[in-house]
Amino acid sequence: MQKKERGLGRGLEALLSSDLGFDETQEVTQIEVDEIVLRKEQPRKRFDDKSLRELADSIKEHGLLQPLIVRPRQDGFELVAGERRWRAAQMAGLKQVPALLREMDDVQAAEVSLVENIQRDDLSAIEEAMAYKYMMDNYGYTQEVLAEKLGKSRSHIANMVRMLALPEQVLTMLESQEITAGHARAILSLPGSTEQIAA
Repeated sequence: MQKKERGLGRGLEALLSSDLGFDETQEVTQIEVDEIVLRKEQPRKRFDDKSLRELADSIKEHGLLQPLIVRPRQDGFELVAGERRWRAAQMAGLKQVPALLREMDDVQAAEVSLVENIQRDDLSAIEEAMAYKYMMDNYGYTQEVLAEKLGKSRSHIANMVRMLALPEQVLTMLESQEITAGHARAILSLPGSTEQIAA
């Protein structure tokens, strides 16, 4: 394993330094791509093939510039942040990737994963809403605590989670980008609209 120093993006740094004792000068370790397994609770579910191919081409030319964040497991490492980079690195044929190894529990891993995806605008509105709901349902977070941890307003969290109450037909349109999150929120605000759509 080769080691060198490298930092993270600023937003993730704030979360890691306050909650996990992250050190700006922490060493980056090269680990085998096939030793990394994905988290089941990863907020991001869909990846754009064209975008992945473009990132893979960039990685071939310049290397992987930002390390993944992983936590150790008995059988290797669990990917906490950087799934898109990990997939593109595989497409680029990399055998090893730079990574920060962090000891963290399930709650901390979920937080870091969610923060990284939100900061990169990588999540669809549905993925974002489902990630908020998952954190509240499984880890007891309130909307206020989530808002504070993620740098969002409480009303943003509430509005996103409310969208999950829309009928499946509307959620499908939102996921396929036939309508925007703004359209979905407007539908929610109309009296009786969800019942009419469902019928």
